[in-house]
Amino acid sequence: MPFSGASAIRQRCALHCCARPLCVPAAHTSCIRQVSTCVLRSGCTLSWHGPSVSDAKARLAKSGCSRQVHLAARHGVPPFQRHVRQLVLPDFDERTGKQDPLRSIVRLLCTSCSRAVAQEGAASQPLFKVQVISPPPYKVLFCGTDEFSCVIFEELLRHRQDLIQHVEVLVPSSPEPRKSSRGKQRVAIPPLKLLAAEHDITIHEVPRAGLDSFEVPDSFRESSNALLVAASFGHLIPPAFLHAFPHWQKLNVHPSLLPKLRGAAPIQWAIARGHTLTGVSVQRISEKFDHGELLNSQEAMPTSSSYIRLRDQLAAIGAALLAETLRTLPERAAKACPQSAMPDSHQPPSMARKVQRRHALVDWNTMSAERIERLNRGVSHFFPVYSMMPNPKATDPRSSINEVSLHDLEVVELGGVSELSAADSKAMSLLRDADSMPGTACLSRPLGGLLMKCVGEGKDASFLLARKLHTAGKPKPAKDAEEWLIGYKERLDQRGLLTFTSALEKS
Repeated sequence: MPFSGASAIRQRCALHCCARPLCVPAAHTSCIRQVSTCVLRSGCTLSWHGPSVSDAKARLAKSGCSRQVHLAARHGVPPFQRHVRQLVLPDFDERTGKQDPLRSIVRLLCTSCSRAVAQEGAASQPLFKVQVISPPPYKVLFCGTDEFSCVIFEELLRHRQDLIQHVEVLVPSSPEPRKSSRGKQRVAIPPLKLLAAEHDITIHEVPRAGLDSFEVPDSFRESSNALLVAASFGHLIPPAFLHAFPHWQKLNVHPSLLPKLRGAAPIQWAIARGHTLTGVSVQRISEKFDHGELLNSQEAMPTSSSYIRLRDQLAAIGAALLAETLRTLPERAAKACPQSAMPDSHQPPSMARKVQRRHALVDWNTMSAERIERLNRGVSHFFPVYSMMPNPKATDPRSSINEVSLHDLEVVELGGVSELSAADSKAMSLLRDADSMPGTACLSRPLGGLLMKCVGEGKDASFLLARKLHTAGKPKPAKDAEEWLIGYKERLDQRGLLTFTSALEKS
C-alpha cells in the first residue's frame, strides 16, 4: 500500500524506545481494521482509545471521510468497542531478526492516515497505542516489605539464569529508632531489606516525602525489558512511577482472588471473615489500588489457618505463580482478564483495609464465639484480641476499667463437656441463664480457662474459652486463667461471675 508519511512516522517513532507507547491516530475504518488484524499477528499491545463507538464516528466525520463514517456506523469499529481491549503476540522482523512493531503498522496505513501520524500534535489524541512486551529475561525492580514479599523475592533469585537478568529492590524507609521499656534503641528493619543485603542486591528506600519524590533509576527507564514487581509493598505507586515501565511489565502478586479482598490486609480478613476459599492473583499494576487486569491466579483453602500459616502457604503459591507468569508474559497479557469479567463479578468487590488496633476489640453485643476466635487467628499476630473489664467498686476513675487481652482461644460446645465439678456445673448453668448477658465469664478448671458467654450464630448463645489473659499495664501475662483471676476476685458478682464490656474506643 503506497503512502507518503512513512519517514515521518519512523522519525516520530524513533523518539520512543520499544518499551514505550507508539500512538497511531488513524482516521479510516479500513486502516483501523488492518491494524487490528496486524496486531493479532504481531508482538504489540493495541488499545482502542475512545470511550465509545460514537467517539470513533465523530473522529471519522471530522476527517471528512463520509464513506468511512458510514462503515463505522454500520459495522462499528470491532473489536474495540466501549472499553479498552489489548491484543498481544510476538512481533518479529525477518530482515533484522529483531522485534519491530513499527514496520508492520506503517505498512498498513493508507496515505491519509500516515499523514495524520506525521501531523503536529496528532499523537495527543491517539486512536491506537502500540507497545511491545519483551520476553524474559527481565531487569527487575522489586518492591516489598515483609516475609510474604521475601518468599516471592527468593523465587526470583532462583531464576537469575532464565527469567531475571538483573534485580534491585525498593523498600519503605526504616522508621525512626524507638526506645524499648528498658531504654534500648529498637529499629524495625523491613525483612526484605535484610534479605537483599544478604545477597548484595542494590537497595533503594522510599523517600520520607513519599513515592512521588522517588526517581526511578535510568537503567530501568531506558530499558525495553524493565519489569516492576510489587508484593506486599504497602504503598500506592503513583502514575509517574508506573509510566517509567512498559504497560504490561508492571506486576503485583496479591494474596487473594481479586476482586475479592482488595487492599492491604487480604490474608488477615480472609481468616477473620471465615472465607472458605482464597488464593493468589497476579495482576497488572494500575493507577487504582488492586484494579488491574488479571494474568494468573490460583485458589487455596484457608480452613482453620493462623495468619502466619496462611501467609506462608499463599507466599509459596504466589512465588510459583509469578515465575510461571514471567515465562509466558506476552501470551498471558494477550489473555489478561479485567476484574469485572471474573465469574463472581456480579457480586460487589470486597475490601481488606489495613488492620488497626480498634479492629481487635471484642464487641460482645454482635460477635459470636466463632467470630471472635476467627478474629484472633487473623489479627493477633499484629494486635491481640482484647476487651474491657469494668470495676464497679473503683473510686479512682483511672482504675474503673481495665483493658484485658485474650489469648489461646477455643470455641467450646458445652454439651460435649464432661467431668465437671459441682462448682463448674453451677457456674455454667448461670452462664446459660437468659439473664446472663454476652461478656459474662466464669473460671472452668476442667477446661483450663475462663469460659465466656457470647451471642450465638443461629442459636441462643455460644461459648469461648480463653486459656490465658493479660491485663494492660502488667509486665507479663499470667501463666493461666486461674492465676490471672486471683487478682480480680473482688470484681466477681454475687453469682461468682465476671463481666466484660463492649466499650468501644474512639477511632
